[in-house]
Order: sequence, then structure tokens, then C-alpha cells
Amino acid sequence: MKLERIKGTRRASICFALIFNVCFDAALVVPVTSDPGSFPWVELGIASALLLWLMRAFFMGILINDRKLRVHGWYHYRDFPLESIERLEIDGYSGGLNGYLQSNIDPFYRFGRMLVLRVNGKEKEFPTALFSRRTADRVQESLLAVAPWIRLTSGEHGSVRGKRAKRRQR
Repeated sequence: MKLERIKGTRRASICFALIFNVCFDAALVVPVTSDPGSFPWVELGIASALLLWLMRAFFMGILINDRKLRVHGWYHYRDFPLESIERLEIDGYSGGLNGYLQSNIDPFYRFGRMLVLRVNGKEKEFPTALFSRRTADRVQESLLAVAPWIRLTSGEHGSVRGKRAKRRQR
């Protein structure tokens, strides 16, 4: 059966890669325009690598079907049979963008969410699966729809299903 991408799970990756590309490609243009005599091979190589990195962001995210969950990261993907997933936790982001900090001062930790799974007795964190609270709700709903036996737990800044829904109704 075909894997379906959970809506919104690649949005943050695309945004960060796009911002990074705009900033660094703009910084590369300045030296190229100042020296029109030589061909900018190094700058062209760096810009090409950055554009490939941006293209890679479009393939990231979380995909699911009735048999497995796939988490696409920057460099690889991981497949997990749904039967092996014991627990799902959506926790505050703690990864390379914020130096693996877990502090209330850090906006990535406070507002970003990442996927944490307990698979075959081992906890696995996926900081490449960075998303918003609303997308975290979608991930929880999608996973529980096909695997209702998975336990939901709340991290320090994570969320158990229903917590935010009450706030939204007010």
C-alpha cells in the first residue's frame, strides 16, 4: 500500500532550507559581481550544493500507511512497522538548530515540536521531523487512526491529545 505524507510535516524543513539558501546565495553573489574577470567556480559549486539541499527538503516529512511509519530526514529515512511502535511523544524541538538545548528561553524548544517514538523498547528522537503544534496534532491523529494501541505521552513541552483542542475552542 502507498505511503501518504502527513500534511505539514515537511513545511519547516522547506522554510529553513529556503531561508538558508536566500541568505547564503545572496552572500555568494557579492564576490562574484565584484570580480568579473574570472569564472566563480567555487561560488557556483557552493550555490549548487545549497540548491540541492533545498530540493532535498521537499522529500522530507512523515509518511504513513496501515503497515508502517516512515520518517524522512535530511540524509536518510527510517521505516518502522506499526506493530513495533509502543509510544508516541511530541516533544519540544531539541536538535541541531538550537544546539540540542532544552530551555524555555529557546524559541525552537518552546514553539517547535519534534517526534519521539519508543520502538521495540528503545526511545528514538527525530529532530529532523520539526513541525508546529497544529501539525503535531495531525501526526498524532494520523498515527492513532491506523494504530490505536500506541500510547501517547507528553514530554516537558509536548502535548497529550486534547490539551490544545480545548484552548482552541475558547
